[in-house]
Amino acid sequence: MIIRKIVNGYQLEKIVDIPEAAKNMPVELIVRIPLNKRKKSKKGDEILNELSGVFGKYKNPNLIPSEEEAWKNTVREIYEKEQ
Repeated sequence: MIIRKIVNGYQLEKIVDIPEAAKNMPVELIVRIPLNKRKKSKKGDEILNELSGVFGKYKNPNLIPSEEEAWKNTVREIYEKEQ
């Protein structure tokens, strides 16, 4: 996530050491928040836990062994149709 804002240089002098020439002119402030440093919200985790297994009533145990090859078979079928 990136936040960009134009401010006067004097607004930054208390938090950043900026050159004298920049103190009386507009400067662009860019704040970057690294994606891997964000904390997951507890609400999001709670929602995921609540949804876990929600489609369990639709499962077909007889089809589970064929799932391993399902992706390969689908890709093969699509490729063969394009030929």
